[in-house]
Amino acid sequence: MIDDLYLQAMRNCGLHVCKPFPEGHAWAHGVRVGKPKTLAGNKIFNYEIWFDGVAMDAPSVVLYFNGKKWIIAAQDYIPTPGPGDFYAQWDFPEEAVNDIWDFYFGNPARMAKKATAYLGTIKRVAEYRSYL
Repeated sequence: MIDDLYLQAMRNCGLHVCKPFPEGHAWAHGVRVGKPKTLAGNKIFNYEIWFDGVAMDAPSVVLYFNGKKWIIAAQDYIPTPGPGDFYAQWDFPEEAVNDIWDFYFGNPARMAKKATAYLGTIKRVAEYRSYL
C-alpha cells in the first residue's frame, strides 16, 4: 500500500491520483497519476486523455510497489514498451514521488520523448486514413 502521505503530496501539487488498484491486479494497490489540463507544467500539445472524468494533457504514470522497489511505469505502447515509454525503480516512495514531480514539472526531456512518439503515431494514423 502507498502511504496517504505520498498520495496527498502528489494531490497537493495539483496532480490527479486515482483510487488504488485492487488486490490481484498487476499493479495491486498502485495508483494512476496524471496532470490535469488546467495545471501548468510539462505537456504534449494537442494531447488529451481522460480518466476519472478529468482531462489530462500529458501521459499518465502508474506508481506501485513490487515488493522490493517503488516503480513508476509510463507505458503507452502494448504489449511491450515503445518509443518514449519508461520504467523507473526507486528504493523509497519519496524518491518515486519526486520523480513523478520531475516528469510533470521539472526536466522536460522525458515528456519530449513521449511527445515525439505521440506525434509519430498521429502521423502514421493520418497516412493510413489517406489510403482508405
